[in-house]
Amino acid sequence: MLQSIDIQINQISINNKTADIRMTKYIDSEIPPKASILYFHGGGLLYGTRNDLPLLHLESFTQAGFQVLCYDYPLAPKAQIGEVLQSVLDSIHSYNESLPFFLFGRSAGAYLTLLAATKFNADDNFKPNGIISFYGYGFLTDHWYEIPNSAYLKMPHITPEIIPTLYADTLITHAPMEGYYSAYIYARQSGKWKELFYQGRDKFFYTDFTLRLCDKINIPLFLTHATGDPDVPFTEFKALCDKYSVQRFIASSEMHDFDRDESAVQTTELLQHTIDFINNLI
Repeated sequence: MLQSIDIQINQISINNKTADIRMTKYIDSEIPPKASILYFHGGGLLYGTRNDLPLLHLESFTQAGFQVLCYDYPLAPKAQIGEVLQSVLDSIHSYNESLPFFLFGRSAGAYLTLLAATKFNADDNFKPNGIISFYGYGFLTDHWYEIPNSAYLKMPHITPEIIPTLYADTLITHAPMEGYYSAYIYARQSGKWKELFYQGRDKFFYTDFTLRLCDKINIPLFLTHATGDPDVPFTEFKALCDKYSVQRFIASSEMHDFDRDESAVQTTELLQHTIDFINNLI
């Protein structure tokens, strides 16, 4: 039976604003875990919650003998990408169980886990056994993240006032899609997405917060992406695959997070490929 427990990991402070970082652990009470999956949610760094994994994913992973640990992280614009990444790294290093562990992210969470992977050396005693990226990115290809996105331009127009209205003066770690998705729509309609999570010089964005200068990741990678992804272009996935040695699953879909369709055959196939990837590395 699927069971969960919520745990406070730590408390962070950014610009004199504090927030709790919490983790939810999912286990199958009848199956002893043999590995851990450390999960970081998507949401363009502007929204999302740690508990966004579909039930199918949680049941598939826990029944396969993996416990799933789902983490908060601080969200932009109050937290900038350096602070977000540091929180993710702190959460990873808070893991103190003896089981082998894997980093798993979807979309922005996958971006964060890929960045985190670059912080581990091949000879480190503490490092993930693998990285699982569902429709992630490393900002390897140009322009798509800093120009208006055609798919979002088809949605009702969102004005800049949405940002101070939603975020006010609060450091947020939990931003449900129902209340905060409009901020991401604005970001992609306006082409100002990057400006909301990074405000420094472009030079340092590309050196510090993309994978452009990282020629090797010393951890096995499993990547998946949809060919018709309207949010993160398939060319970004191809660039990741060309740059690194990866295992991959390509979905024929026009959806970004295509695995949200729990009834689709390719969702079941993706989860089985993910389980196989983990089993082959423990």
